[in-house]
Amino acid sequence: MLECIVASEMNVAVSINAQEAMSDARTVKAVALESSDAAALVDYLFNEETTVVAVDADLNVMCKMSNALALLGDQGGLAIRNGQLMHPNAKAYEGLKSSVAKTLACGQCSTIVVTGAWGHAWHMVITRADDLVLSSRPRAVLRIERRHIFRRPEVATLQSVLGLSQAEARMLCELICGHSVNECAAILDVSIATVRKHLAATLKKTSCSRQSELMRLASIVT
Repeated sequence: MLECIVASEMNVAVSINAQEAMSDARTVKAVALESSDAAALVDYLFNEETTVVAVDADLNVMCKMSNALALLGDQGGLAIRNGQLMHPNAKAYEGLKSSVAKTLACGQCSTIVVTGAWGHAWHMVITRADDLVLSSRPRAVLRIERRHIFRRPEVATLQSVLGLSQAEARMLCELICGHSVNECAAILDVSIATVRKHLAATLKKTSCSRQSELMRLASIVT
């Protein structure tokens, strides 16, 4: 009888251990899947105009995204050369270095914009990387985005964000691209009076009193 009880207890223990092992395996699998999903989301967060690099106080690159070298190969601006983040303009380089040092010292996120090739600029958000085990040296993570004046806004986006009609959004799109009222009329194949009418309606809908204010407001979607 005693042997049966012992055997039964052993079977129960084995069953419990098996269940725990299966539970642990499911947990590990779930964590792995979650990590894989999180890694996959990077492809959605970053595009060909954006990259991330980690640097020390001297702007030595400690790690980088796979697209960093291709993106940061601009001969007229930011670039990675010999393992260091560089800029040909001494003032821009020192400004970037100072911003990184400030972020490393105080831990507060900062932003900086430096010039690129004509019509381009580099927008950077700098964060202290306390959660990365890269080395014993202080390090900062830079989210770098290349912006340029050649990016044309979507008419549908202007419509939805600013509450415009399609005609008003098309007119605003041309204004954002740098065209005058007369040029907008020619491009859209409408009269100058029609363009002025659309502009007046757009100013009213967006609560802007001047065209310059409208351009600044429209910058949120470009």
